[in-house]
Amino acid sequence: MEEDLIERAERLGAYLMNRLRDMMERHSSIGDVRGKGLLIGVEIVGDKASKRPDVEAADRICAEAFKRGLYIIRMGSYGTGVLRVAPPLVVTREQLDEALRILDESIGIVEA
Repeated sequence: MEEDLIERAERLGAYLMNRLRDMMERHSSIGDVRGKGLLIGVEIVGDKASKRPDVEAADRICAEAFKRGLYIIRMGSYGTGVLRVAPPLVVTREQLDEALRILDESIGIVEA
């Protein structure tokens, strides 16, 4: 059975990037969304103008998401506020939608 994982990663990655960029418009703490395929970074900032990383907010978002069933981590060492979004290549669109819902909710809680 041919699963076309590369094509799936491109297609679902584009969907994920679009949804995360929509979230960036609604959330003041998302400074940038970048990536390729299903490996995406969501930059958490204290201020969109200066793009100053907000490591504390990124860690709190990870903790809130984990409470709701989504495991997401902050990339890099101290001083980096980028969340790594890297679902498995076999992820379904429904699973992505649920993960995005949880991430959106978690960011909203931290911003409040």
